[in-house]
Amino acid sequence: MVGLREDAQIAARYRALAGYPEGSLGRAYADFITGNGFSFPGEKGSPPEFIIFHDLTHVLSGYGTDPQGELQVLAFHAGCQREEKDPFSFLMFGIAEFHLGLTLSPVAEGSRGQLDPAQMLAALQRGVACKVDPVDGWDPWPVMRRPLAELRAEYGIS
Repeated sequence: MVGLREDAQIAARYRALAGYPEGSLGRAYADFITGNGFSFPGEKGSPPEFIIFHDLTHVLSGYGTDPQGELQVLAFHAGCQREEKDPFSFLMFGIAEFHLGLTLSPVAEGSRGQLDPAQMLAALQRGVACKVDPVDGWDPWPVMRRPLAELRAEYGIS
């Protein structure tokens, strides 16, 4: 019943990130959520809590939430994939959603993204260079108070 009712404990944990130090990952995440008019996990109408990993990838990479930014995040995710995973499932989702005109995402409503192969390849290369996979096995909570710039350097995100 995700998003149909509020989970006050989860929502409070995420809302508290707004009080983290300026420049920290946690504060940057809170600013990203409020700045885009999104809901924090646990709030009524919010997406499932695991979407934090996608949203934190926006924060870590600096890519926006417009269709091109979403495609770049998906390419970045694809580059981060390791081992026996299929990285191109991320790219195919983005291509289908935005380039072909599907509006499965609130970001895409009323707009049709245009695929920019050069930007997507650059995002893919940034993901390959990243030392963590933000959607698989990474726990952001121990580093939420750390400076975003420091984490980007440590993770190899240029």
